[in-house]
Amino acid sequence: MTLALSALRLVALFRVLGPLLITVYQMVSDALRFALVLGVVLLGYANGFYSLVHFGVSDDYLNGLDFDYSYLSILANMGLWLAGQPDLEFLQPLSPGVQTGAGILFWTYILSAYVVLLNLLIAIFNTTYERVLKNSVAEWLFVRLRTTLEFEDSSMEGVQAYYQQLQARDGKRAVTSIGSSLRDPNADKP
Repeated sequence: MTLALSALRLVALFRVLGPLLITVYQMVSDALRFALVLGVVLLGYANGFYSLVHFGVSDDYLNGLDFDYSYLSILANMGLWLAGQPDLEFLQPLSPGVQTGAGILFWTYILSAYVVLLNLLIAIFNTTYERVLKNSVAEWLFVRLRTTLEFEDSSMEGVQAYYQQLQARDGKRAVTSIGSSLRDPNADKP
């Protein structure tokens, strides 16, 4: 994983791919913030469903129903609704008053999740793309500058020692002639 991330940092140095990788990075950052907003909405509606179903009803009555009305089960079903499988099966065993309230809560959740939040996600990605595209060359040059400065940093002692050894060997040859490489190395010793 770290090798792949390092390879992406090196690929970002090229002018063709650098701005695109910066755009993807910014979109992932924005998607994480969107996931936080989605999580708040999801937990809010889950609390609403849980409170509506459990208000004024005994646990024995709920345990006798076919559907599991625990908090985790409600969250799991709400996640399935977001994945494209909304259904009202969980409302069937409930009383008519609770069915009406849960139906209203269900449809407001579906509309807010699919319409409002999906449009918000599209708007966030569009804004990010335009912002990065406008500053893509400047941001790409900044990434190149930062990477260059990291390579020139004095904390890379191993690389510095390697270059010092190369400079010390500059102009010196291990083999002086073609014939000397075929000789016995111990032949010159007295």
